[in-house]
Amino acid sequence: MVVPIVVGTHEEAQGSQLADGLAQVVRLLEEPVLLIASSTLSHYSRADRVAIQDGRLIDAICAVDGTRLLREAAAHGVAMCGDGPVRVVLDAARQLGAQQGTCVAYATSAEAGGDPNSAIGYAGVVIR
Repeated sequence: MVVPIVVGTHEEAQGSQLADGLAQVVRLLEEPVLLIASSTLSHYSRADRVAIQDGRLIDAICAVDGTRLLREAAAHGVAMCGDGPVRVVLDAARQLGAQQGTCVAYATSAEAGGDPNSAIGYAGVVIR
């Protein structure tokens, strides 16, 4: 079964309520659950700048710290498309016992032949 959730807010209280509810539902299920949040990282900066900005975001994700993720994105002007959903999943995962993440892949659009002066960052992170 796949249950998509669309998050359209950065309101801290609403994000926290959604994370709490998601964690509660997962606890009630008898079968294993895989939570997935999908987002690009930094957008439309030089590839070297994108890599620096993304490093901060990835550090917050690997720390399973949704609040820190939003703070880092806001502080550095990062236009991360899915920072709200990623924050919700990180907060729910922490409530469910997750302690750390591992970045298993990272690249920018420049590395795939895109414009190095207008790059987008991508990462795969596994949270356990």
